Amino acid sequence: MRITPTLAALPLLLGACASASNIPQADTERSIVSVQTSPATMGEAMELTRDANIHSAALAADAEKAWTELPAVFQELALGVTAVDGNVRALSSVQRVRRIGGKGPGSFFRCAGPYGNLASSGDVYLSLQAQILPAQGGSGSVLRTRVEATARAATGATQVQCSSNGSLQKLITDTLKKRLGEA
Repeated sequence: MRITPTLAALPLLLGACASASNIPQADTERSIVSVQTSPATMGEAMELTRDANIHSAALAADAEKAWTELPAVFQELALGVTAVDGNVRALSSVQRVRRIGGKGPGSFFRCAGPYGNLASSGDVYLSLQAQILPAQGGSGSVLRTRVEATARAATGATQVQCSSNGSLQKLITDTLKKRLGEA
């Protein structure tokens, strides 16, 4: 089976599209691509679906107080901030990661490779967005995080989509709650 360049470049394009903006409640991206199964066929359409890992956590602190602590959380966990949008209280980090909060990427992601978890042995590229929202109908706020990662073997060019085990979102939440005195 031959995959057209459109499909092969999809993980690269989707991973590079992070910005500091509103994080949706849920996120599903759909793409229609052409797949050529043999040289004699013109190709068939295939729909690809990719769900981003979005997590929400309630905070006792108001949104402004939580927002002032969020950059320090990124710094404490060695997550470089690549975009800031103060209007919607959102930070983004798009980077290659080797350690997050003192742990290797294999602690946070499962990236299926031919010889096990590529997150433990390959290059991992993280796209992370974190946003502080006011709580609806009451006091406090909500931390919403969106995590996506891809990995590539050190000797290969093919990237694979990784799945999050939820540990990074929990680490960010726990670190923020600790800084806010809620832990």
